[in-house]
Amino acid sequence: MKSAHTHQPLVMCLLFAGAFILPSGCQRTSSDGDLAAVVDEATSAQDAEGQVADEIQVPDGDPEELFQFMLDIEGQELGDIPPSSDADGESENRYVNALRRVMRARVEACDKILAMDIEAETKVSAIRMKLDALRTLSIVDADQFADQYESYTTGLIEEADQRLVNLARASLFQAQVNEFLTASDGDSAQVTEQLEQLLDQEDLNEDVFIATRDAIGWLFQNGHLQIATQGFKRLATSFKDHESAKVAEEAESLLAQAVSWS
Repeated sequence: MKSAHTHQPLVMCLLFAGAFILPSGCQRTSSDGDLAAVVDEATSAQDAEGQVADEIQVPDGDPEELFQFMLDIEGQELGDIPPSSDADGESENRYVNALRRVMRARVEACDKILAMDIEAETKVSAIRMKLDALRTLSIVDADQFADQYESYTTGLIEEADQRLVNLARASLFQAQVNEFLTASDGDSAQVTEQLEQLLDQEDLNEDVFIATRDAIGWLFQNGHLQIATQGFKRLATSFKDHESAKVAEEAESLLAQAVSWS
């Protein structure tokens, strides 16, 4: 059921789950479905000027240096953009165009890390960052990256490593929520189905909990209280007995909150 509640802004809240920095200022003023419009405006403005911003040059380095590089460029490129829109949407356009540059650079940096002989945890971190970048680019640069995102997630789901399978499914759930929130005829049943497919997996870990919690939070922030409450209950029930005491405690707290909203 599509809520009549005026949507909270989508650009920052939806594109940055799983990023190094989740902006606290998810209070941008924008109306229902504005994400697609913002992306189109930014692309049109760029085309009208006949300019495409220079790509960010990704340096060589070890994994630690490249992860730090990704953190640094995020702050440099996005940190000075005003948190609210100008009347003519200029800051929104600047944000989307900067986001393209940052996420393209992140994909390249992650590929450099993944080409190295690295520890398993480092590999998972790089894959998680690349997934987030490709998911974002599949929204703001769909012509070039939508197929690449789909191909990458499909490949991970076919992996023998269950942790990578779970990362891919968590990313797909985020993408499904994003699509639901930005489509004029979003189907909540598809969101529920994607959530069930994710939570039915084995060996769910903290990465999955955080990604799923954040995506359900987008639903809550945008006024879809019923589906968000159901989602929080389902997520919390899956994690309340988790081996990580930290995750289990947060799941228990989340479940109590969701029950209180019912």
